[in-house]
Amino acid sequence: MKKIELTWREGAYLDPMSIVHFLAGVLAYYLFMVILNLSFPISFGVTLLGAFLWEMFEVSINVIEKLSNKVVDICLPLASFLLVHNFVPEDKLELVFATSLSAFLILGFVGAYYYFRHQEGL
Repeated sequence: MKKIELTWREGAYLDPMSIVHFLAGVLAYYLFMVILNLSFPISFGVTLLGAFLWEMFEVSINVIEKLSNKVVDICLPLASFLLVHNFVPEDKLELVFATSLSAFLILGFVGAYYYFRHQEGL
């Protein structure tokens, strides 16, 4: 298994679905910090909890990944959350959110479709 996989197959650390996990942190930032106006610690904590619960959900539906990939999948939303917080100007947040949401939906559906189709051996 490659450490970084550029096809829709799983990588040991990074794969195309890593982009979706990264974008989830951008979306979480916008939801919690901008829309809900929660504090930074609460927003960051809820993002961490959400990332962890998502990985547990993946286990419950039999998504098979290496532990290293799961750890990275939890860290990526946290990294993007911090990047948005520290580097995206307030007047650009809406554009970053809209772009991230579009990419998240498209890549999420394509990735899920490929993963489950590949699992079925079709």
